[in-house]
Amino acid sequence: MDNLPLGFGLICGGFFFLIILAGGVGLMVYSRRSQQKADASLGWPSTNATILISEVTESVSRDEDGDTSTYYLPHVVFSYVVGGQSYTSQVIAFGGKVGRSNPSQVQAELAQYPVGAVVPAYYNPLKPEEAVLERKASGGAKTARNGGIFLLALAVLIACILLFSLI
Repeated sequence: MDNLPLGFGLICGGFFFLIILAGGVGLMVYSRRSQQKADASLGWPSTNATILISEVTESVSRDEDGDTSTYYLPHVVFSYVVGGQSYTSQVIAFGGKVGRSNPSQVQAELAQYPVGAVVPAYYNPLKPEEAVLERKASGGAKTARNGGIFLLALAVLIACILLFSLI
């Protein structure tokens, strides 16, 4: 009966460890895949793309206290033709979009993609429906990497606490 609290703590801690570890590994894999795609895209051919939509979108989230946070994101849609087939894409760079607290920062990023502009788009020759405007991993991939490192470090800390509780 004396070991019941210790056993329960180890089971709960072990479960928490696994969740944190899985989250960290998932974020690291996402970040790595985004970087690999960006690296592969350096060899992709380009074609002319026409910017159809270029706007700042707003994302509002509310926490449990009712406080709201507003972030602004770039939203671009472009069309391009490969092998006589028309495609559209919304991907500026690999790794997702990064929200900013100031819409003018996003507007400055979008200045190079005004509606109607013809810009180069880089497409995957094996999957022409996959195209980007910038052959790089975005800030979202870097944020995922940093979050993954944090979660993996936290998982190691939890593992150490669990191991020392057995001693």
